[in-house]
Order: sequence, then structure tokens, then C-alpha cells
Amino acid sequence: MAKIEYTNDFSVTQSSKGKIPWMRYDGEPVEDSQFCVEYLNRKLNINLNSHLAEEQRAIAHAFRKMAEVNLYWCMGLARMENMEFMTSMSGNRFNKLFIWYGIRVYRNQMKAHGIGRHSP
Repeated sequence: MAKIEYTNDFSVTQSSKGKIPWMRYDGEPVEDSQFCVEYLNRKLNINLNSHLAEEQRAIAHAFRKMAEVNLYWCMGLARMENMEFMTSMSGNRFNKLFIWYGIRVYRNQMKAHGIGRHSP
């Protein structure tokens, strides 16, 4: 949207903090999507929200946080509920035991987040 030139680098899958997405700008790693946006705004003097009123910026921030913090976990839970879907998404590369273990790890992360403590 800001017409910033970039190159995708798939040689490293996660940042040093284990976060995705992340970027490297002028050799400096920046982890987490929101930090990336804020960093580029400061570095390049960009503000794609400058046309918004203060109330609109607050609504946009609240919506983004809702999507980042809760929607991700709910989508993951919906996918985990269907073992056939999980095996088809993996292209049958993984056996059911491996997928079961991944689901178990994800459920533990959901519980640590807090959203996994609620009933469906």
C-alpha cells in the first residue's frame, strides 16, 4: 500500500523471538506485524492512517487487535476439530500421530493464551 520495495526471503522461517511475520530492514530485525508497520512508519515517515479521524483510528486499532489476538486462535480451533481436514491440508505428508501431537501442542498454546480455557 505504501509502495515500499521489498524482497521475500524464505531461508529463515521464524525470527529470533519465534514470531512470524517479521522483517529485516537495513540489517535490523523487526518482529511482529504491528511492530513492522510502526517501524516503517517512523523510518520512512509514512502514515497510511493520516486521513482517519482519531475515533476511526481507535476503531481500526481495536479491530486489528481483535483479529490478531482472537480470530487466529478461533480459526485454528475450527481447523483442529476436523482430523480429515488436517490430513488433507498436509497433503497426506504427515501421519495422524504427528498431526495429533501438533494439535495437542496447539491446544496447550491456546490454553496458555486464555482463549483455550473456554468451551466451544
